[in-house]
Amino acid sequence: MANWKIKVPQGTYSSDKTITESIASMNMAKKNAGNEIKQIAKFYSLPEYLVFAVATLESGGLSIRSADGLSYGIMQTSAETLDGVIKEVIKQGMTMGEFYPLYLDIKPLFTVKKTIPADFWANANIKLRQEPITNFLRYKGWDNWKASKSIYNQKMLMNKVFSLRIGILFLRQLIGECLEKVGTSVYLRMDWVIKGYNSGYYSLKSKILQNPDIRALDSNTLILKPNIINQTYTKPYIKRICGVNGYLDLIKQGKFKLS
Repeated sequence: MANWKIKVPQGTYSSDKTITESIASMNMAKKNAGNEIKQIAKFYSLPEYLVFAVATLESGGLSIRSADGLSYGIMQTSAETLDGVIKEVIKQGMTMGEFYPLYLDIKPLFTVKKTIPADFWANANIKLRQEPITNFLRYKGWDNWKASKSIYNQKMLMNKVFSLRIGILFLRQLIGECLEKVGTSVYLRMDWVIKGYNSGYYSLKSKILQNPDIRALDSNTLILKPNIINQTYTKPYIKRICGVNGYLDLIKQGKFKLS
């Protein structure tokens, strides 16, 4: 994750919020979830400022339900995205050490026949932590993830820490599709990231971000394309994160301090 730089549009569009409004939103997110964002972003090796900007945008750090009832929690993920994220991390071979915190978060919310000893995390050796999570799922009887989907419902997504973990894992997956090479440098295109995040797991499943027609457009052209960027919903989101005096810009300028 450390081999790229964030690339944002250069001064041709601005956030649709005033600096005062943006800082107020970030202060609310910091108060509501700042510590959790810092810890979990570090655990999954994602820049804190990136996660913080998305959490601020999506919910202000609050565990809320979207107006349409389809997205939940701080990171506003849907059931489809949740299911897709878990399937992707299984496919990518996430280790027990990375997955187990998810299990700890959700364990109190449902009952299973088999349990893992309470002292597992403290006593687990390095070899066990490096085992693939497929072993864990088999142990828990969750081999068929689709059949277990009902375990993961809105209660999980409304859990502050669980929502952050799922949102961060989804962002990590999106990054793989949102890198742009310019000469010898590699950049993360934040407008692609936000487009993908707003589209949910569909954006990964359909490989929409790999579309050469999209990738050929610079940021300032892309944002004006209504057939690609929803002008009512996604466009202002991109501006609030990436635009002049947007969240990332205010953090970069030092007008807002994460710590």
